[in-house]
Amino acid sequence: MFNRIQEEHLRAIFNGFMDMVFLMAVDEGPTFRYVTANESALKYSGVDERSFGKSMQDVLPDEVFESIQKAYEIAYFTKKPYHYERTTMVMGQSMVGETILTPILDASGNCTHILASVRDITNKKRIESELQSSKERYKYLYENTPVMYFTLNQKGMLLSFNQTGASRLGFCNQELIGKPFVDFVDPRDRSKFRQFIRHLQPGNDKSIEVRLLHKDHPSFWVSQRMNIVSPKDGESEIVCVSYEIQDQKETEAQLKGQKRIFELIATDTMLEEILEVTAKTLEGHIDDTLCTVHLYSKEKETLQLVASPSIKEEHTSQLSEMLIGDDVSGCGRAASLKRPVIVSDIEDDPLSLHLHQFFLDYSIRAYWVMPILSSDQELLGISTIYSLKNRLPSRNDERLIKMYADLALLAIEQKHTKQALKESELRLKLMTDNMSDLIVLFDRKGSVNYVSPAYKRVFGRTPNFTKSFLDHIHEDDQEIVKKTFARIFNVKERQDVECRYRHERGEYVVIEARAMPVLDENEEVKQVVVVARDITERKKTEETIKHMAYHDSLTHLPNRRKFQEDLDQVIIQSRISKQIAGVLFLDMDRFKVINDSMGHAFGDRVLSLVATRLKSFIDGKGKVYRMSGDEFTILIQNVVHISDLSELAKEVLKTFESPIVVEDHEFHLSFSIGISLYPDDGGDVESLLVHSDVAMYRAKEKGRNSYEFYQPSMSTNNYERLLLENDLHKAIENDELLLHYQPRLDVETNAIIGLEALVRWEHPQWGLIPPGEFIPLAEESGLIVQIDNWVLETACRQNKLWQEKGYPPVRMAVNFSARQFLQRNLPASIQKVLDAYGMDGKWLEIEITESTLMKYEESIVQSLEELEQMGITIAIDDFGTGYSSLNYLKKFHVHALKIDQSFIKGIGNSSDEAAIARAVISLGHSMKMRVVAEGVETAEQFSFLRSQHCNEVQGFHFYPPLDRVKLDAVLQEHRALPM
Repeated sequence: MFNRIQEEHLRAIFNGFMDMVFLMAVDEGPTFRYVTANESALKYSGVDERSFGKSMQDVLPDEVFESIQKAYEIAYFTKKPYHYERTTMVMGQSMVGETILTPILDASGNCTHILASVRDITNKKRIESELQSSKERYKYLYENTPVMYFTLNQKGMLLSFNQTGASRLGFCNQELIGKPFVDFVDPRDRSKFRQFIRHLQPGNDKSIEVRLLHKDHPSFWVSQRMNIVSPKDGESEIVCVSYEIQDQKETEAQLKGQKRIFELIATDTMLEEILEVTAKTLEGHIDDTLCTVHLYSKEKETLQLVASPSIKEEHTSQLSEMLIGDDVSGCGRAASLKRPVIVSDIEDDPLSLHLHQFFLDYSIRAYWVMPILSSDQELLGISTIYSLKNRLPSRNDERLIKMYADLALLAIEQKHTKQALKESELRLKLMTDNMSDLIVLFDRKGSVNYVSPAYKRVFGRTPNFTKSFLDHIHEDDQEIVKKTFARIFNVKERQDVECRYRHERGEYVVIEARAMPVLDENEEVKQVVVVARDITERKKTEETIKHMAYHDSLTHLPNRRKFQEDLDQVIIQSRISKQIAGVLFLDMDRFKVINDSMGHAFGDRVLSLVATRLKSFIDGKGKVYRMSGDEFTILIQNVVHISDLSELAKEVLKTFESPIVVEDHEFHLSFSIGISLYPDDGGDVESLLVHSDVAMYRAKEKGRNSYEFYQPSMSTNNYERLLLENDLHKAIENDELLLHYQPRLDVETNAIIGLEALVRWEHPQWGLIPPGEFIPLAEESGLIVQIDNWVLETACRQNKLWQEKGYPPVRMAVNFSARQFLQRNLPASIQKVLDAYGMDGKWLEIEITESTLMKYEESIVQSLEELEQMGITIAIDDFGTGYSSLNYLKKFHVHALKIDQSFIKGIGNSSDEAAIARAVISLGHSMKMRVVAEGVETAEQFSFLRSQHCNEVQGFHFYPPLDRVKLDAVLQEHRALPM
């Protein structure tokens, strides 16, 4: 064909290809024989020049030959190029090869040769995989971020949104897509929102604060950042990023309300007006409420209405005067008892019948009363909140009510003080003797010239200044006091200051002082008059409020917010000092059992004792926090050796080896502990917390009552597990589950007499997922009951369809989880399914594991009896792997035993497995039960089982699990066979 020069030229070109190239001759069969190969093929494929002239079957290993022979046959018979991909090992490394088989035809059109070109596409495949993973991560972050994302068209119609946005609005997809976004804006903000949208310009993102509507709950504030983008030429969309600022708005409103009340108090406004504003402000903070304030009249010994901002005048007569006593309405009881009274349902408070018309006209369903008491526990009045809903006040409600009751107290006491001052103006001595505020007169040098008698009441001693008034001020406050007085002499105007002043008992009280200059005839400061008051209690109240914000109310441990702030500071300090810090995340094992069996109140007592023990143990070693529920954290700073954290975790576990005792009940508690380190496992609060949480879950997976340090590989596994669990929630709704059916045959006749329904999950991205991967997830998340119900209904419907086709009726076996058997009214729900499809109960068999049978004996015995009465048979699945006894089998009227496939697999290889199978068959027959062998894969196994008179068999030796289409053909074929 070619002369030598041409052949050398073609050989040079042939060897120049980077791809591996083989020329194969086609022999009869067809078989394919190596003719030649280029240098790349000889270098990487394992084929050498000695292979030339030999067939592929002679050169290649059997498993490789079998996998590519079919591809060569396709190219040969079709006479067209054929493409396929295959993963092989090349020089010790995995390689993905893309192969193109090109048939070479002779003049008669017969395929005489095949040219095979193999290209290494390993990197291409890796890049494609990484790109897909990146897309999935972005999608997960987009859907699960706490920030709400919305996309609108130019007309303001909703195009898309993330899961957070839909969930926060309380709507599903169908209710959102295509709707005007303005419909979800609170009517009070819609005009502002529309105007904002009209002025929005491309490339210029702006923010607006509006209230969004929730489908079933009150509206909430968001800060909404918006911009116009162009995803495609000629198209424009509005992107909205919404951050919830409800807490911020509530805090601002509270601060604004408090500020206004303080201003009214400071400007000597009438007490009635101050209390009216106080009541109105409190109404604004708690939805669907009305507020009133009554003051105590010592002369009449009754409560007199002074503030009712939202109640019409015609109704105030019913509230104008309230009696005080233990046998009157909640208002009178709170005043008498001097403690809050909560009426969550007015129907349960017959003592308030005289207010029936008022309750009726305003649709009032509950009310809460807070007494207003002086620092000496003297009754000054009450504040009453009337709710339009039957409910108890939340913790936030209680905090607000207490806070505004304190403000009312301040206003009342201030009013009393000013009233006393006004009366004492007539007699100077009475004024100085009884004035609650302290008056001090200083000269330019700071020496005290006069002190009012209130000094002794506030500080517990008579004034005796050897040097200066500053002598008794806390050393940390002396500088600010000095600067304040220096400012008075410079600006010659009133100055206010707070400082701590030493009491006779030794402690410091907080005083609020107002210093005013007294000028001489030359307009120079001659003296300074200071009016001061003891605000220690007010400061304590503020500190209490602050403490409540940073501490858990049940255990009094620092809470999650405090932990985050403290950890942030520890990170900053550790970064500077280059020290290691540790976070231990503790989760109580099986605490839910205590809550479920003993009640949440009892569980709270257990948590309190656990917190006390943790705090006592960790004292001086670090700091312990309660995060939520049964979760705690321990923060350790300046870790010298990482092994110290291991020892600490061990000591925590050892601390709880002795039981917790509550009301004569002993509880042996344990913890799963996850540990993360700064800076190895993260440089910020969120990373360290998340990674310690991930490590904690790994400790749980390994058996609980243990600890684990965080490893990066943990996050990867948890991420995949989380994705799978999230998708499982939507699997039934999206019709991703399907059933396969494995036939069960009569050993004597080989007839199909039963089917076992086996659930499968066809994941849209990951393909067919084995039950072993998603069933445990379903059991942990509680979805197993929903899946069991779906399997039961689908299997019964399909079995009835086969019966209606005229196929011989067979029993349909369905596996039930333990959770399913613990459902209430299980027999009734199964009967409902049978009735829906007209199927007789005798054609249904329920399989349950022996471990479930023993563990929940008392809970399921009645259900099993009722199922038997319905004609449904019960089979014990995986028999021999648990701890069943003859008593259990007899007690529960079990109809069939299924020998676990692990014993069947050993028949022929192990005498032990054969002996066990023989014993189970004998046991079942002696108790008049059918015996079913599962996992039969060989003729030898089947022959043994037949010799032992096993009743039924199933396994790959006969049929694998089949989908309904393939099984339909099998049933049709069996119907035509003589029985």
